[in-house]
Amino acid sequence: MLLTSGEGLTVGRMVEAKVVGTEGVDLVAEPLFQGAPAWSEEAGR
Repeated sequence: MLLTSGEGLTVGRMVEAKVVGTEGVDLVAEPLFQGAPAWSEEAGR
């Protein structure tokens, strides 16, 4: 599925809007927070 630059921008804005919503934040934040403890441990060494 190929998108023109205009369609890509529209999809990007839709994704951004979803991420701004609480469900989107949970979906994006969960993997980041799961990885965070490992990063902080490495930084503390």
